[in-house]
Amino acid sequence: MSRLAAHMLNGGRLWLGLLNGLQEQFEWLVREPAFCYEKGELEATFALWRQLTDDQWRAGRGIDFSRAEEEEDDPDGSWLLDILCDGTAQEYVQYAEEVYEKVLAPAAVEYVLALSPLTDSAIRALNPALGLADLRDRAAELSYPVGVE
Repeated sequence: MSRLAAHMLNGGRLWLGLLNGLQEQFEWLVREPAFCYEKGELEATFALWRQLTDDQWRAGRGIDFSRAEEEEDDPDGSWLLDILCDGTAQEYVQYAEEVYEKVLAPAAVEYVLALSPLTDSAIRALNPALGLADLRDRAAELSYPVGVE
């Protein structure tokens, strides 16, 4: 368990700076029950966000790890996202094969990582049992771009 997770589980508050710079359009997520303690407070040791127009993921500015143990390289546990944040589809393809026993085409994963519009062919390249009609509502909820069927 990361140092920040232990802090949160022992009644601590969000780490200083964790949400600095969070855009207004994402503020409702701080109160989203799926991410909150019973008291309605966000339960997180790291946070990343990205708008469709951003060219990179964003994180809190000025996060202060001074209360974390100095010898710990990753006090917030964000190493869990390494597979998504390393910038290559190949890492996720390997992960999917090892963990989920699914063989994915790297080009299909790259397509999604680039936030390219979902199409039937893009979805079926990742899961032949699904199509755009199956994911259209969820894509709209996430503001993920959708192409033509």
